[in-house]
Amino acid sequence: MEEKKKLHIVIAGGSGLVGMQLTELLFADGFRVSHLGRKPSKHSNTNFYKWNPSENFIDANAIKEADYIVNLSGESIAGKRWTAKQKQLIIQSRLQSAQLLQHSLNTIPNQVKAIVCASAIGFYGNRMDIVNEESTKGKGFLADTVEAWEQANKNYTVRTVIFRLGNVLSVKGGVLDQLRKPLNFFICPFLGGGKQPFSWIHIDDLCSMIRYAIREQTLAGIFNATAPQTMPQKQFMLTLKKEMKKVALNIVVPAWVLKIILGQQAAIVLEGANVSSAKIQQHGFVFQYPQLSHALTQLLKHE
Repeated sequence: MEEKKKLHIVIAGGSGLVGMQLTELLFADGFRVSHLGRKPSKHSNTNFYKWNPSENFIDANAIKEADYIVNLSGESIAGKRWTAKQKQLIIQSRLQSAQLLQHSLNTIPNQVKAIVCASAIGFYGNRMDIVNEESTKGKGFLADTVEAWEQANKNYTVRTVIFRLGNVLSVKGGVLDQLRKPLNFFICPFLGGGKQPFSWIHIDDLCSMIRYAIREQTLAGIFNATAPQTMPQKQFMLTLKKEMKKVALNIVVPAWVLKIILGQQAAIVLEGANVSSAKIQQHGFVFQYPQLSHALTQLLKHE
């Protein structure tokens, strides 16, 4: 009997933190996985297609051979100081990738059934009230960037799922790695006082959610990718300190200090939103790590 053809997932930004974990999950589930990027990762032997959205270039085979596309690409908002040039790069990297994918899907013969796109909870701006996918856009550079990003991803002719990502927790990098560092030096920082909501998601739950979007043919639209439990940044740090079993001095880092150090980029750590994940749960997704203490225990145990 002929072996059933494996479904082929092409991941743009597959060499990043989420992309690498998602690749492992999809491989384990029997999918064929390829990466789409500017250059192959040194840490992956995954099949690779080249593209460069800023030059409007893509290997046509990536489109021809894909069954599903996951777009995780985009210049990091935390990578460099927010100069006018860097802010423009952050926006353009997102718009150009979406525009190139749309043009390619419209002009290259393909069998793509759906596309899953990353977005961000930065859409909501700085909010203390509970927000959901129907809530209005917040204010500021991040909210404006996400709005433009999502608009650019709403014109595909195939089923489209857009996930607004919260703070992704992983011991392999990202925000958790940064927040753990002060605790190793006996300092537990409350950023700007620590009252801002901190919406997070375990990386395993995020990857499972993306896989769920691929499999569930009726799933479409915008969904928050955050755990059900949101808490103030201060409480997040106290929970992290407890799970790491660290003795550390609780210190308030004033907002003005962070603004001097980070400039406009301080918004990343000083602002937050109390984000609801009810919509994706109502569609049948079940979180493996809905509670922070459980998520941190698992992550720290397996680093």
